[in-house]
Amino acid sequence: MDVTCTKDMNHMVLIGTSSYCPTHHAAYDYAAPGSELKVWGTDFTENLSAAINKSVTMKGGYDSGYITNSGQTNLHGILTIGAGQLTVENLVVW
Repeated sequence: MDVTCTKDMNHMVLIGTSSYCPTHHAAYDYAAPGSELKVWGTDFTENLSAAINKSVTMKGGYDSGYITNSGQTNLHGILTIGAGQLTVENLVVW
């Protein structure tokens, strides 16, 4: 899948320190192995399929400036882990 993520504050997932994506799935696909994804503390409606053989950490609950993650991120959809490793923090799947 060809995924393009850019520096755009309208997007709600930060990869590392400079790449932003609009969805969990786009960020996961775009992220290099070992990346940390910081996700806004808001509601997302999507399915996330972690099917690439890599290790990624997803931390939810961040404010829009990605400074603190004292809240939680709500993912309304299905989370499937088919390959690799996905570590999550402050992520609730409904």
